[in-house]
Amino acid sequence: MTELNLTDYEFGFLVAKSQEIVKSFEQRGGCYEGDDWQDVTVVDVVHGRKDAHYDLNIWDDDEGKMCCTAYAVNNSQTDGNTFTRLW
Repeated sequence: MTELNLTDYEFGFLVAKSQEIVKSFEQRGGCYEGDDWQDVTVVDVVHGRKDAHYDLNIWDDDEGKMCCTAYAVNNSQTDGNTFTRLW
């Protein structure tokens, strides 16, 4: 397992995007079933970095608590070994 090397901007963007996704679940009325994957692109114009692609996995832990983990995307595929728990 390798921890994602996120800038503060990327981390904040991914947390905000994950919360937006959760809000969309609520607005669509019950479409969340305990595990959801979303692809997210971070465009960091502030630091001049290339666009970064991540997969967000929103999931329920064993106690039913909703969690979110960001995974790296390499060559258009999720890297299951490189991730960071967002919340």
